[in-house]
Amino acid sequence: MKRIVTDKELEANAKEGVFRVTKDMILTPFARDFAMQNGIRLEYPSDASSSAQPNRGTSEDQLSAAIREIVEAELGHNEAALEAAIAHEVRAQLTDAPPESQDSVNSAVTAVLTEKHRTEGSTAQAVITVAGENHAGIVAKVSEVIGEMGANIVDISQTVVGEYFTMILVVDISDLEESGTGFSVFREAVQAAAKQVGVAANVMHENILRTMHRVV
Repeated sequence: MKRIVTDKELEANAKEGVFRVTKDMILTPFARDFAMQNGIRLEYPSDASSSAQPNRGTSEDQLSAAIREIVEAELGHNEAALEAAIAHEVRAQLTDAPPESQDSVNSAVTAVLTEKHRTEGSTAQAVITVAGENHAGIVAKVSEVIGEMGANIVDISQTVVGEYFTMILVVDISDLEESGTGFSVFREAVQAAAKQVGVAANVMHENILRTMHRVV
């Protein structure tokens, strides 16, 4: 099972400006943003194993690893359509010349994902899926943190089958950037609140959903 790495763990364990990402880790988007803002280099297993290969091959390995990791962080599993769409946009940013370092790969991936988390115009929405064993307090806890973060619930549906509970919420997040909260912080807060009441939450920006369904 993959282990989630937050910005706090990244800051605490980075040595000489480098954090080694192993195969059992998934960095949160907020941790990735933190690394870029603070000049921390994310080193993947492919960095060392492919160092003797030509630059082009090494760059492709690093790019694939970075994109796959961020897709898994977004969805909790690998989604081929989203990975392909993001890869297409990242390669366009890198132009025809292969990047010279892992830093340039990470910067390109971060730039694409950051743009997809931005609000466009006056409205922006996120879709939150909550699932787990049914018990009192789930809806109250998740709704409370959504309100505290400055977002508004637009639509909500709930289903209980036996002892299993699922809930889907459509949330207006258009005020997040104005308040300085940001989507990554919002997502981490919702997921942490869900974990406190024993359920799992998946939070996706509408731009990510659009990308998943776009033909590249």
